[in-house]
Amino acid sequence: MQWFLIILLAAVIFAAAFYYQKKKIDQLAAEGKIIRRSGLFYEESEIFETSANYEDLRAIFSRLDLSEMKVTYYPDLEGSRTLLFKSGYAWNASLKDMGSKDGKNVLKFSFPAWDEKNGQVHNINSMNMMVTQVEKAILSLDPNAMVENHKMQLKTKTKLF
Repeated sequence: MQWFLIILLAAVIFAAAFYYQKKKIDQLAAEGKIIRRSGLFYEESEIFETSANYEDLRAIFSRLDLSEMKVTYYPDLEGSRTLLFKSGYAWNASLKDMGSKDGKNVLKFSFPAWDEKNGQVHNINSMNMMVTQVEKAILSLDPNAMVENHKMQLKTKTKLF
């Protein structure tokens, strides 16, 4: 009987957490802050071919309020044409100018680093919000931008303690 109650309590807690997360995702999607994505979207890079240029994107992000995602913005990372976004939720994102191809600018957006807690990415919704912000910024400059998703080669670190 005691085990049954423990299992039942665990199931109720799991269901409540799942329901809360779904409601939060529905709310953010309704507000246009996120787009529904695959569960492992942060393991993919997005390659944009666009007429939008790095300087215009740098200017857009310097004006945007990224505080809801706890993001600090660093343009021109170490002298390169890379925008770095560091989040207080233990993830980093970057938007890098990769040059040009067939008269279009090529930009790569990815999450080069994130932390997990208990096997879950910490505040994945904020990561989705960041991807959505980047997509909206590029599309505001070039509605005809093309994007391809590519699975990234990942290096992981296992923490024993």
